[in-house]
Amino acid sequence: MKSILCAVVCGCACIATADECGLPSAVLRYGAVAEVSFKVEDTDGKPVAGAEVCGVETDASGSALYRGIVLNGRLQVSVSAPDIYSPAVNPLVLSDLSEDKRSFLPTNAPVIVVRRKAKPHAMVRGSINVNEYNRGRALVERRDTDYFGFSFGLFTGFTERTGYATLTAGYSLFEPKSPEDGFQEVAAFPDSLGHPLVAPADGYKNGAFETMYKARIDNEGQDRVRYVAFRHKTPEGFVYGVLTIKGKYGNRIDYVVNTVAGELSLEPEDAR
Repeated sequence: MKSILCAVVCGCACIATADECGLPSAVLRYGAVAEVSFKVEDTDGKPVAGAEVCGVETDASGSALYRGIVLNGRLQVSVSAPDIYSPAVNPLVLSDLSEDKRSFLPTNAPVIVVRRKAKPHAMVRGSINVNEYNRGRALVERRDTDYFGFSFGLFTGFTERTGYATLTAGYSLFEPKSPEDGFQEVAAFPDSLGHPLVAPADGYKNGAFETMYKARIDNEGQDRVRYVAFRHKTPEGFVYGVLTIKGKYGNRIDYVVNTVAGELSLEPEDAR
């Protein structure tokens, strides 16, 4: 068991004892002290100051020094700052120990490259979840946000032979808050490593946006994800957002909205 665990943690091909991998069993179980130097730069090669790396803030040169216990020789690396998109960073694997076998040798991590936000500002996020309580009765609900109204319906059909629902149908309806509001379906919403979605400047259709769903009980199918861009008229101008419609019947909704009127670029979800 120790040999297998060692191979997984260290990424080595040893099949003997844990000590031959460089990590004694005590280190695998309780961890060891580590000192890791981090460097954070933007895509132009400039240092990023004030970013938090594993709980330590980078200085003016973009550097941060982490000191702490690392379990199983793996340090999960996280990077965040208000003016950058948070990247996904692979865990750092440490295997070289000092002579005392209780601490890892000082380590310089590879440079972490991040992308700066062009116009960092606060975003609004929200979620709507309509539960499917009982397939034996119809379910109709309505919710309101500051940016759109949401109506949801779920209806079932019956068979005399079993008495159970054999066909379930539903709809989700997004309603504008003002006559100038509009909706349009878009292809995708990217993750934090890609470019942020730019909400379309035109193509919005005024009025409600409706989606319909149906599924047989013997053919449940898979959850579907759809993306709908929307705009909402405010006294300062239009604010733009994206709806993520989830669930087989569109009963789970996530939305993200710019708070700056006229700003079309939407930040990825994990960059708040």
